Amino acid sequence: MCNVLCFPVNKYGKTAVKVLKSSLTDFYSVEVLADAEKQLAEDIGQLNVPAKRPHVPSRREGDGRIEREVSDTALLLTFADEQKVLDNLPTYVCGNPDDMPSLRLYDGKLNVIMRKLNDMNIKIVEYSSVLAAIGQQVRTIQQVCSQPASSRMNAPLPRPDVGGDSNRTFRSQHRRIVDRKCLVIVKVVLTGRQ
Repeated sequence: MCNVLCFPVNKYGKTAVKVLKSSLTDFYSVEVLADAEKQLAEDIGQLNVPAKRPHVPSRREGDGRIEREVSDTALLLTFADEQKVLDNLPTYVCGNPDDMPSLRLYDGKLNVIMRKLNDMNIKIVEYSSVLAAIGQQVRTIQQVCSQPASSRMNAPLPRPDVGGDSNRTFRSQHRRIVDRKCLVIVKVVLTGRQ
C-alpha cells in the first residue's frame, strides 16, 4: 500500500505530466514524496529491465527539493513506460481516497485559479529579490544620512545672525542643505551615477 504512488502510476498516460507533477507537489510533503520515489526506484530495479535505470539521488537538500523529488518520480515513471514495464510494477493501492489529490482542481474552471496562483507565486519570488535589493540600498542610505553633517557634506554653512529668528533660519537652511546632499546620495546609490 502506497498512497503517493497509487495516484501517479494510475494517472500516468491519462493526465498531462505537468498537471500530475503540480498535483503531487501541491498535495504531498517532501518527505512522503522522497520515500515514494525511493520505493518506485527499488520496484523498477527489481524488474530486471535491460536498459539502465536513470540515476536519481537518494538524498536531496536545499531549495526546490520537492520539485526535484516530483521530477525524479516522473522521470522514473517515464522510464518504466518507455521500457514497457509500467504494467509490471506492483499494484499500488491507497487506504483512503482522501489521501490522494483531486485533479478537478487542475481541470476546468478551477484551472484558471490554479494558473493565477502559480503566476502570483512566481511574482512573489521576483518581488522578494527586488525588495531585498531595495532594502539593502535603504540601509546604505540610512548609514550615510546618519553620519555627522560635517562628514557627509562639503558645502559651507551660512553663518547665523545673533538674533533668535535668525537662529531658526540658520537651522532651516542647514537642514535644507543636508536634505539636498542626502537626495544626491540617494540618487547616486539608486542610479549608480551622479
